[in-house]
Amino acid sequence: MLNVNRNENIEILSYSEVKEVEGYVGNYKVKVEMKPRFVTDDCNGCSACAEVCPIYVPNFFDENLGARKAIDIAFGQAVPFLYDINRNACVECFSCIDACELNAIDFSQLPKEVNLDVGSIIIATGWDMYEPFGEYGYGEFDNVITQVQLERMLAPNGPLEGHVRRISDEKKPEEIVFIQCVGSRVKERTYCSGVCCMLGLKNAKLLKEEFPDASITICYIDIRVNEKGFEEYYQRAKDTDIRMIRGKVGEISEDPETKNINLRVYSSLTDEIIKIDADLVILSSAALPSKGTNEIAKVLNLDTNIYG
Repeated sequence: MLNVNRNENIEILSYSEVKEVEGYVGNYKVKVEMKPRFVTDDCNGCSACAEVCPIYVPNFFDENLGARKAIDIAFGQAVPFLYDINRNACVECFSCIDACELNAIDFSQLPKEVNLDVGSIIIATGWDMYEPFGEYGYGEFDNVITQVQLERMLAPNGPLEGHVRRISDEKKPEEIVFIQCVGSRVKERTYCSGVCCMLGLKNAKLLKEEFPDASITICYIDIRVNEKGFEEYYQRAKDTDIRMIRGKVGEISEDPETKNINLRVYSSLTDEIIKIDADLVILSSAALPSKGTNEIAKVLNLDTNIYG
């Protein structure tokens, strides 16, 4: 992204939304709304404003595992590297104005309209992660988290600086369980998300490296490793003593004292119920069409289906 930002032939309109498109191939007129950051392009990312801001809010980039200031930057590698103000949380103490030597704070900013003449349009919708609230204790039990939350724990620039700990007591987990296909391959979403198997295997291997003595189990419906090198990666993961159980979790509960997670898993290969007392449970959630997919489809008059 840095290379894109440095390319003089590419203009990035970040924090913007396409509002209207007219015309035909080779001659489109596009109306874009640039949302206000309340910080001008003069900002050099010095962080003086954030240091004096008294308001903390959940850090959405860290999946709410940490906190950030009401004036902050989205994440360390953001492009452009500009701070912005969360006006819903800001109490307008204006400490940031006093701290900014470049006078880059501007509370009077309004949305800005930009009109573009373009020849072609490429739509890159991305996708969102399914939030499994109410499933497998997520949102109820402290030590049930998602793969994305685990990713932020594992990240060196994350809230735990790359070290995974239990949410309830910050202890190192000793019994870890991955539950695959959460929200996918069900009646509402029959499709395979395509990335969860390899993501689970990758993170299980990383946890095994950090906690060599930990017991790690992956509960799956099917392991789908259908790209080049994936089967070999799967075999290497199994060679690290990661236990694979082909079956679904039937029951899950929390010990109110230890905050451990008790699971009962039916193994379809051995036709038995397996009980696991886990320290940490990680859910591999389904991929969903991004929230903006339907919106941009309406703007461009495109057909959609359940997949986007």
